[in-house]
Amino acid sequence: MTTGRWPVTTREIALWTGGSHHGSETELQGVAPLDAADGSALAFYEGSGASPPTQAGCLLCREPLPGTTCVVVPDPKQAFANVLRRLYPEPRLSQGVHPSAVVEGTLGTDCAVGPLAHVGVGAVLGDRVQIHSGVIVGRDCRVGNDTVIFPRAVLYPGVEVGQRCRIHAGAVLGADGFSFHPTEEGHEKVPQVGRVVLEDGVEVGANTCVDRAFLEETRLGAGTALDNLVQVGHNTTLGRGCLVAAQSGLSGSTRLGDGVILGGQVGVRDHVEIDSGVRVGAGSAVAWDLQGPGDYVGRPAQAASEGRRAFLLAARLPEIWRSLLRLEKLQKNRD
Repeated sequence: MTTGRWPVTTREIALWTGGSHHGSETELQGVAPLDAADGSALAFYEGSGASPPTQAGCLLCREPLPGTTCVVVPDPKQAFANVLRRLYPEPRLSQGVHPSAVVEGTLGTDCAVGPLAHVGVGAVLGDRVQIHSGVIVGRDCRVGNDTVIFPRAVLYPGVEVGQRCRIHAGAVLGADGFSFHPTEEGHEKVPQVGRVVLEDGVEVGANTCVDRAFLEETRLGAGTALDNLVQVGHNTTLGRGCLVAAQSGLSGSTRLGDGVILGGQVGVRDHVEIDSGVRVGAGSAVAWDLQGPGDYVGRPAQAASEGRRAFLLAARLPEIWRSLLRLEKLQKNRD
């Protein structure tokens, strides 16, 4: 963990979070998980009722806990995250262009461009954009204010990135969509002449790939976050506030509504539509449209209640098979 701004008092924590302070004021030296915290650490507790088994010097919690120094807030984890942001601010690159970087495009005010980065011809970066070492921002890209692009990420030509986005190391935006047309001579590559658009506040995980569209655009809605090692195919659209966990893959021309959540290793077939508010469990395969908000699981994904029954039946298949064989043998004996 990076070095934080310690020490702080429990009353300072209450002031920062807008919470109410209970118990004696104490000085804190760090943060820790609930079960590993000592008397100098801040932790958070999302339960209710009796005090949890912890030695933490202060708890962020939903209600006062007898005999415990605590700060009462509506959402302890959110408050804890806000404290972390204050005490562990993310280091910023030094403003200006490193001597080894190549900038052929236009930079806004207070931008930072790290070693061996390249900003192509016609690219436009907004204010306070941070380009870390080895980043490639291709020709005619647009990058909005306060966006951070971490080392060795690549933006192919024409990619548009909104404000306050975070693109993590090794991510690739705008590579060709995977499209090949069968002919008598073999599979002919179909040119991909569309683009990729990230709206404001999008986060793209490390080594994640978002392919450019065939003709129009691949778009990630505002506030959407992709985990590491996610693949988004060409012409796919994600709505606002979607979450896609690691190793998931979205085939081309899929449509996700607002607030869709995909667990790890979810696969989505091409041209599928997933309604707003849908949550798909880890390891599921989406083979057809999912209509109506709620939980879906399975291969293929179906409503969670049906999917769980299918899981239970699958576990009993050997027993069911043996029963069928016995019934078949009985029927033959009767004949």
